[in-house]
Amino acid sequence: RRRHLRDRQPQEVLRGVTGRAHPDLTAPRDASPEAAPAPVRSRAAPEPAPISVVVMTRDEAVMIGRCIASVAGWADDIVVLDSGSADATREIAAAAGARVFEQAWLGFSAQRNRAVALARHDWVLCLDADEVVDAELAAAIRAAIAAGPDPRDGFALNRRDEFFGRLFPNMKSRARNRAFIRLFHRGHGFWDPDQ
Repeated sequence: RRRHLRDRQPQEVLRGVTGRAHPDLTAPRDASPEAAPAPVRSRAAPEPAPISVVVMTRDEAVMIGRCIASVAGWADDIVVLDSGSADATREIAAAAGARVFEQAWLGFSAQRNRAVALARHDWVLCLDADEVVDAELAAAIRAAIAAGPDPRDGFALNRRDEFFGRLFPNMKSRARNRAFIRLFHRGHGFWDPDQ
């Protein structure tokens, strides 16, 4: 079974969980005819913030190459934190361009926090080794980060399951999907080590 992270409708699926809109998008506009348009200033667009992708693994040689390949074209940093694989997981990940680290299993939250700490950039996308980011979701992620979101926002992703080559719709409730945060600024989020 493979899981696809897929964004079919970016405006509905990839959104800030807190519900706050970016201030530039919600600033009121004066509709009166006397209102003078704001002067247009020529500025180069700021570079979008770089994104790190982190993946925790153990014996994922069958899946890890596909996972890394799905983000290699657009992610600025790929980190694989392995917890004692007996197969070729680490070698496959390194050959695919990931920075590979080893760490004995600390428990889910502590291991995930360790993986996030190894990332080079503050915006982090956490994936499982059996997950794949399609081109549409990759574009939505880059666009969301390029828009300069509030670093306190996290982004929920729509996850679809693949079974024998067939993709199934996400049947989870909207409330549960909103809690499925995978893209966040590490300065404002972490996994609770007590859970």
